[in-house]
Amino acid sequence: MNTLMAAMKPAQMARRRARILRPALTLSIGVLHHTHDCRAAFGHVAGFVPPGGLFFLGLYHRPGRLPFLRHWRGLLESEGEDAALAAFARAMPQSPDPEHLASVFRDQVLHPQESQHLLEEVWGWADAAGLRLLSTSINRYGPVADRTEVVAEEAAYAALSQERIAGGRYFPGFFTMLMERP
Repeated sequence: MNTLMAAMKPAQMARRRARILRPALTLSIGVLHHTHDCRAAFGHVAGFVPPGGLFFLGLYHRPGRLPFLRHWRGLLESEGEDAALAAFARAMPQSPDPEHLASVFRDQVLHPQESQHLLEEVWGWADAAGLRLLSTSINRYGPVADRTEVVAEEAAYAALSQERIAGGRYFPGFFTMLMERP
């Protein structure tokens, strides 16, 4: 490590490395909503996206997430952790490994800190950071030319979440966005 790098604070080193590396794609999937200030964390990570670079973000989605949490935490409270985990396993058959399943259950249901967000809210953060939304899972990665239309689609996610839960299917209430820095 050179003398300049040794004298820098960790945040300064990270920014310097980001300028040197110029990542073509910055990923944050399922992380920022576990911080105490998701918006500030978004701004920090967005600072690493260079001109022409992409930022792929995944966050808990309020309309889809709240029914999920009410269901699983209600089951946890009324029947206990073992029964809730067994029901979770039935809803998530794609995870046959018991250790992996327990880990996902703890992450999705028992974690101590999370926030849920709306597309319009996070789109505003992207605007403020100088990023342009290219696509989102909210409209199945279709065109985002009409902001009002795309944002209106997210209202259906609460009903979709409730429908999936009622059908015994896993639906964590999560959305993704692909943004670029022009």
